Amino acid sequence: MFHETLDAGIYEIIAAAIGAIITGVILLQVHHSHVKQELEIHRKKDVFERKQKMYRSFVNNFMAQMDLRGNPTHDFANWRIGNYLYNELLFIASDTVIKAFNKYLKYDKTGDNVEFTNITKDVLIAIRKDLYGETIGRDEINFIRPTRDADKALQIINKHYSLLEKQGLTNFKNFGDVDIQKLSSETGIDEKELDFVKKSAITEIKIESNFNHFLDKEYYNSK
Repeated sequence: MFHETLDAGIYEIIAAAIGAIITGVILLQVHHSHVKQELEIHRKKDVFERKQKMYRSFVNNFMAQMDLRGNPTHDFANWRIGNYLYNELLFIASDTVIKAFNKYLKYDKTGDNVEFTNITKDVLIAIRKDLYGETIGRDEINFIRPTRDADKALQIINKHYSLLEKQGLTNFKNFGDVDIQKLSSETGIDEKELDFVKKSAITEIKIESNFNHFLDKEYYNSK
């Protein structure tokens, strides 16, 4: 009788120990699974934030290659920055983004403006899809255009571009302090046109200064 009771007690202890081990193993596996999930969440968050930051820099530089009317500028943005960002694309961006941007790079910038605008929009659409998994249409993307005066001034610059290029006057920045009479005499461009461009340039330079101040505030507020 004593041996039977002892045997029963041992079996209960063994069963309890086995149960505890099994429970411990299960709890350890659950904990390990939760840790893996947490690490994966943090990893995905880090990748997303890095992608988002890179895409912001890329798009800002991308748009800097265009004038206020959305046309490619004659003076390309800093090619070293462009090359750096393109290399970042190769490591971070989806295949769709890379293919869309390659199409943009290969497009003849002197071709049809509507087609070029659509190719530009396709790059932005691909970036949004890569970040958020959402697809939007070309018609849902709008580029903010300058004022009528700024647009007219840019048309004047483009019309006389070859003459103005020789004077180092291919954008608003260089027009602020120009001597209109002297420039007109040297290029043969009508003084009224040049005066209109200069006034528009002074306005746009102030706008750009305010914009840079806005960007500085946005940067410091985001830190």
